[in-house]
Amino acid sequence: MLEATYFKLRKTEIKIRQWKEKADEMSLVNAEEAESEVKRAKVHIDGALKDIAVLQEAYDEIRKNNNIPAEWDEEAAELDEVNHHLRQAFRQSHRDMVLTGSITQGNAEYLEQYGVHLQTAKNVIAKYIASCDKLLEEGQVPNINHLYEFLDKTVEVFGNEYKNVMKHIGLDNIVRQEYLYRSTK
Repeated sequence: MLEATYFKLRKTEIKIRQWKEKADEMSLVNAEEAESEVKRAKVHIDGALKDIAVLQEAYDEIRKNNNIPAEWDEEAAELDEVNHHLRQAFRQSHRDMVLTGSITQGNAEYLEQYGVHLQTAKNVIAKYIASCDKLLEEGQVPNINHLYEFLDKTVEVFGNEYKNVMKHIGLDNIVRQEYLYRSTK
């Protein structure tokens, strides 16, 4: 999009010069109108570049603070999807249990897809909720980091359980090497 806008502006600048050289009344109006469009486009381009810069800085900060190597590939990203989904399944199931006292069917299926037995998950989450309740009774307040530590622990404990599901359905690998994007260095 940005590249297309750049070339459109270059072409417009050529047209502006041509209209100004022609110098008849309609050509001068066309040149003035085009110059106005160029000014507006440059404002939008500057905004887009600022947005890109902010997102790039955020990416670099997240990468650095999470020990993500500068050179990572699609395989690493694909394998980390399992960790993300486990965290999300436990996060949603935790919410279910806090709000309703049980895990909803959708989240039960989500957990099972990643190899987590429903009763085991319910027990693990119930113990976590009880530990939070105990902290609250003691006048302490579990914060978001407390929840994140719990979710990280679930990944440590259940991070390879998806392999049992794969084995059961007859898959050997979750990532197919031959289909991964590889950057040329």
